[in-house]
Amino acid sequence: MAAFNLLRLAKLLSPFCACLLLNILSLSPWGWDIVSHRSVPFVFGIVFYFAIFNPHALSGWAVFILGLATDAMVEAPFGIHGFIYSLLFFLVYFNRRPLGEMSFIRLWQIFAIVAGFLMAVWYLMVSVATGFFQSLSSAFIPYAFVVLTYPLAMWLSHGLDKWIRGRA
Repeated sequence: MAAFNLLRLAKLLSPFCACLLLNILSLSPWGWDIVSHRSVPFVFGIVFYFAIFNPHALSGWAVFILGLATDAMVEAPFGIHGFIYSLLFFLVYFNRRPLGEMSFIRLWQIFAIVAGFLMAVWYLMVSVATGFFQSLSSAFIPYAFVVLTYPLAMWLSHGLDKWIRGRA
């Protein structure tokens, strides 16, 4: 009985933990300093997937807490990532029915548009919060990485979702 509850807890927490792990990995020094001290928001793809296909596995509250944890890790103005991640979740969540019926390529295009919008909002919020405009590369380079790694994020999210639902 305890093992069953532990497995159930692991399944419930797995999307959140996967996002947290991706945030930590994106901050690790890999020898290629593309965005100085900022993380690349690889979690956008996972949040996008779960907001469409299994919003109960990664709730809006979990996404907000994940954003606050990201703020603490990257020393960003407190609440910016929480707001951005939550905005992503709810933009997609409230449109999940039509998005769930789209092809992979069409979803990738929608993801690129939504991620571009969110990176622009992030850029403006950080610029206002710090009192000076950030370099455009601080928003564009992470955006390019997020959009290019979208298929990998979808593959990871789909596998995680199958495991959560017990079909793996």
